[in-house]
Amino acid sequence: MLLRRITEHVKAQNWFAVFLDFLIVVVGVFIGIQVANWNDVRQERLSEAHYLERFADEIELTIAQIQEERAFSKSSLRVLENFSTQLYSNSVSDEALISATIGYTSTGAFFANFRSNRTTFDDLITTGNFDIVEDDAIRSGLIALHARYEDAQNTIESNIEWIQQGEARIYYDFDAFRFDVRTQTLFEDVTPENLAEDIRKNRELLRRHAAFHYWLKVRSIELYDEVEPQAQAVLELIQAERGE
Repeated sequence: MLLRRITEHVKAQNWFAVFLDFLIVVVGVFIGIQVANWNDVRQERLSEAHYLERFADEIELTIAQIQEERAFSKSSLRVLENFSTQLYSNSVSDEALISATIGYTSTGAFFANFRSNRTTFDDLITTGNFDIVEDDAIRSGLIALHARYEDAQNTIESNIEWIQQGEARIYYDFDAFRFDVRTQTLFEDVTPENLAEDIRKNRELLRRHAAFHYWLKVRSIELYDEVEPQAQAVLELIQAERGE
């Protein structure tokens, strides 16, 4: 329709009308491009808001897991300390020594761990869309935080692998399964005197093994104490950006 009208104006040599028609076309194209650009920006901001929400949820979950692992590690340290004290006490009863050993094999000798929630970060990095996070402070904070996640996880896993090299002895040289609440019912009954005698006979092995786990949990707590404030700081940046 517009093209036919321009053609008619050209034939009539009505150049002013041609100019107006041409101006209408240019303005129309310009407005169309601007509307498209505005829609693209709007969609990007909506996508950014969606990803920031996912980041916040994952960081909150990781913080909760860190707090849970820290609480377990601290509880385990108390069990290990009690076991070490009872192990070398001259006045401890057989029953108290057995109880401390059960706590040690059932709780104290379990590994502390660390698992971060990083699905959103990995998705954006893999697809090359990480720049959708517009705020420089949040973007750099997320990169540094996930690097810290990886370092903490690798450190704890390396420590566990190191300790596991000597784990077999506690189950072959000393019958630790007999004292674990999950497996002790599979063994025939033995008198408390015999159980306590077996513990005392292997107390050097048990002390070294307990020391390994004690060291691992102390080191894990140090890592949790480093990661959690960093995660909390990034979370607060995201919450501020989202107006929370």
